[in-house]
Amino acid sequence: MMRFLPTSNSKKIILIVVFILGAFISINLARVVFLNIENENRLSQRRNEVLGLEEEVGDLENQLEYYRSNEFLEKEARDKLQMVKPNETIIVIPEEIQKEIQKEADEANNQTQEQKVDTDNNLEQWVQLFFGENNHQWNFRFDF
Repeated sequence: MMRFLPTSNSKKIILIVVFILGAFISINLARVVFLNIENENRLSQRRNEVLGLEEEVGDLENQLEYYRSNEFLEKEARDKLQMVKPNETIIVIPEEIQKEIQKEADEANNQTQEQKVDTDNNLEQWVQLFFGENNHQWNFRFDF
């Protein structure tokens, strides 16, 4: 009776086959893992796109609802068709007067901004209140 004893060559062949099978399985497993990660990323991107599109659809539905409203129809009739309601009087302000009013408003706005810049900060105002404005022996300057 002869037993089959593996020789050193058959051990090497078995080891090589096992190594090749292990490498093949590892490569395929790694490929599947990377494909899974890639698919998860794509799925996440698509979900974000869907959320953005759903938000856009909501905005468009709101816009459509506004365009169908009586408020929009009245605004368009007034602005584009120059229509008025019964017993309503239109007052037209000449462009020269409009420009003058705008100029006065701009000047008033500039003056208020200059006043804001010129005012002392809160701490300086308190020092002036307690020590007087003309009292020069207390020379405080607070820059924050």
